[in-house]
Amino acid sequence: MDNINLTDTELLKKLQEMDEYEFEELVADLWAKHGWSTTVTSGSNDGGVDVIAEKDTPFYQKQLIQAKRYSSRTKVGRPDIQQYSSLRHRTDNVDAVVVVTTSDFTPQAEAAAADLNVKTVNSERLISMITELKTDDLLQKYIPAETEHDSDVTLSEIRDRSKKDILNQAIRLSKQNSGTVSVGVYLDGSDSGYVISPQLTDDIYNLHGFINERNSIGQFDTQDWENIKSIANRNDLEVVGVDEERGGRLFVGRQGGRPPEADEILRTMREFLPEVFSVSPQFVDLFIQE
Repeated sequence: MDNINLTDTELLKKLQEMDEYEFEELVADLWAKHGWSTTVTSGSNDGGVDVIAEKDTPFYQKQLIQAKRYSSRTKVGRPDIQQYSSLRHRTDNVDAVVVVTTSDFTPQAEAAAADLNVKTVNSERLISMITELKTDDLLQKYIPAETEHDSDVTLSEIRDRSKKDILNQAIRLSKQNSGTVSVGVYLDGSDSGYVISPQLTDDIYNLHGFINERNSIGQFDTQDWENIKSIANRNDLEVVGVDEERGGRLFVGRQGGRPPEADEILRTMREFLPEVFSVSPQFVDLFIQE
């Protein structure tokens, strides 16, 4: 079954089964799809704010979003609304505090939200916001399509989906632990793979690169480097650094720009691994190693 064919009830169940950090990322991406610039705050240091959403047009607006991935049995209550209403006083230029849940709000919570000017988005409204986009991209990023009964899906496509899911998981993990964790996605049975370093140096964030434990980077000649730069440029990326001391890491990304996403990483891997590291990406699986 493709994600786009999920019923509202099936979609809600999928959302309620998500990891809480994945749900925060989904909410941020959902707001971004609706024209906001969003930032997901980092874990336990968020001060009660999960997502900061900003918009410059038609005038500057700022929302602080609290994402509550609850089952249908657990509703957001009045004390939660009272607690989150104070968030607007902790930072400047806040226009609205928004509480988003995969469940619902108690009547007392709705009354408090009206009194305290807290915006509420329950499961019904959340599903509507997703389906109104009329695109399956958001769901494909967080909810893998079911393929066990799809006879038209090839084995290579299933493997690619698995790799994409793992890469997305690695990207989310790096964002959750920004500045403290480098996430390695290694090729099974190989000493090469992919690494995501949220903060490699003081001025380079979300740096992505290829790992080569044999350190063949030190053996690259001029033609090798021209090939590497050409592959990066074809995929709208650039070589932003190398690290010969830590296992020959070749860092490719966008220095100071939008970090690569899973689709871009996979597309680049298909060229880099065979041409640069002589490893075929077609016959390996990926796993995450912190």
